[in-house]
Amino acid sequence: TPGGRPISSLSLMYVRSELDFANQRDSENLQNFNQMISARFDGDIGNVTGLSLSGAYQWLDENQFLLFADAENSSGFLTREIENRSWHFNADRTMRYRNLRLLIGYQYKQTLLDFRDNRFVINDEDNELALASLKRAQHGFVSIAKYRVPTRSTFFPSINFDASFRYDIVKDREAESHIQNDTPADDALWREQTIKISAHTNGSNGKFALNGFINLGSNVKFPTLMQQISSREILASGDNTVLLRPEKNHSIEFGAEISREVRRPQLFGRQLGVNLFHNEYQNKFRSYSLPGTPIAFFDNVPFASITGVEAQQRLFLFNKKVTMELGASRYSLSDLATFPFKYDRKYTFDIRIDEGGYSFRVNAFKEGEQIAQIRKTDGTFSEVNIGSVGNIDVFFSKSFEINRIKWFFNASFRNVLNDDYELEGLTLRDRRYYFTLGIQY
Repeated sequence: TPGGRPISSLSLMYVRSELDFANQRDSENLQNFNQMISARFDGDIGNVTGLSLSGAYQWLDENQFLLFADAENSSGFLTREIENRSWHFNADRTMRYRNLRLLIGYQYKQTLLDFRDNRFVINDEDNELALASLKRAQHGFVSIAKYRVPTRSTFFPSINFDASFRYDIVKDREAESHIQNDTPADDALWREQTIKISAHTNGSNGKFALNGFINLGSNVKFPTLMQQISSREILASGDNTVLLRPEKNHSIEFGAEISREVRRPQLFGRQLGVNLFHNEYQNKFRSYSLPGTPIAFFDNVPFASITGVEAQQRLFLFNKKVTMELGASRYSLSDLATFPFKYDRKYTFDIRIDEGGYSFRVNAFKEGEQIAQIRKTDGTFSEVNIGSVGNIDVFFSKSFEINRIKWFFNASFRNVLNDDYELEGLTLRDRRYYFTLGIQY
């Protein structure tokens, strides 16, 4: 291209992560080994321009050891061995015509999950064993249109409209099952479509700058196969046939941000932003976990909604070397228990200083009441009310260069106002210190 960028590019990537977690207090363990290799091509093929092709293969192995309790007052330990293999493919093309930009694409994902659940019941010589292989094929058809409409206004030179449409077909089937005392789960077939529309604009007259937007549309989240074998009923009753349903969301959001530059020695400028939204959910996913353990289980809530307003006021001082921010948020939730650990209000005060590679930040906040959905140490489920809290966090960072090597140092001091509150024996608000050192060459 005239700017020196290549017309076509090919990239390869390999990602690997390992997690070995042991909760000795509650005798729960998790080992996770995850790898992915991917390739991506962007560019032209012959006369076909604006292509993007990508493919990936992911393999994940996970072992879990945890407690359970069922409705018949029996309890014990559950060991889980999970193998998840998946192929990903994506193809899309971007086309431009004057002020219109159009993307059309196709996505395909194929997943095979093998799992082995071995349930050891205390004071029972018979163990319950479940073996199964689940397969999923997902097809996604996508189209995105972006249109820029010029105006005759000197303040708002244009308005941008975006629209997207997506249609998904998801087919789950049980390839093999050896579940004792249970019938195999029915195959699942979902066909869902989502539509999103948005408009946004920005403008300035030299003294004031204004950004505004409005978004509305729908969204669908399909439960993964890992989530399907981790429904709440598996621990509560051992039922491997309970299926999670897709979560559907209808939303509307609009907001604006106005800025003014004063350019005085002390006050450089100010900014005010307001955002309002409303979301309605059908079959909302809700997760349960034992505090301190990354093993989660899920269920569906038939209906839930949240409405919120968020506002921020910023002051830029001393040529933007100092930034002060006041924030306030208020949320109306259909049920706090449906949104675990979500507060109904929050107030913040933030001050940040940046100078000569040094960065110093103080964040004071106050959060409202929360409700946690947790697994207890005996394997059962419960709701826990968490009262409002106020605290202070302090952050410091410094970057410098030595012999073409860039160094980064970060220090964080969380919950300066030490609080001894505990959730199921795990402290949540105690004072904590974090130090990190990084290099870049």
